[in-house]
Amino acid sequence: MEFSDNRQFYGNAFTLLEKAEAFLRDTLPIAARFERDRFDRIDLPLYPPPATREAIANALCRRDYSIGGGAVGVAVYDDRLEVTSAGRLHFGLTPEKLFEPHESLPWDPMIAHTFYRPRGHRRMGPGNAQDGGGNGRRRPAASSRSKKEADA
Repeated sequence: MEFSDNRQFYGNAFTLLEKAEAFLRDTLPIAARFERDRFDRIDLPLYPPPATREAIANALCRRDYSIGGGAVGVAVYDDRLEVTSAGRLHFGLTPEKLFEPHESLPWDPMIAHTFYRPRGHRRMGPGNAQDGGGNGRRRPAASSRSKKEADA
């Protein structure tokens, strides 16, 4: 596999979220359209920023911090965006169940609560079944690979 851009970021969870969002803003294509009688253009990112922010925040809040050297990864491919996190899905979740309504159960509720409070991360929501966006683009494909499998 060949990478056109490979970066590693270090810092606390809030810094990592900000750096990951900046990476996606710099990396993902943005289409635009113009409407009659409107001076400014309307930008249409490939993936809606609220959905990518939620995916990254979920990965940071829900990763298994007991795994030494674990990390959250954001990978941009020609046909998809992958957000991976150290560890496996827990509490009986499967990749297929992520697209159905499900209870929000982070490994450590205190981390999720701390993350939610200052930055607007959705607390105790219905899971990510509704996070497909709403910009009229296709829903990104789910990946069933764990971070360990992705690194192999």
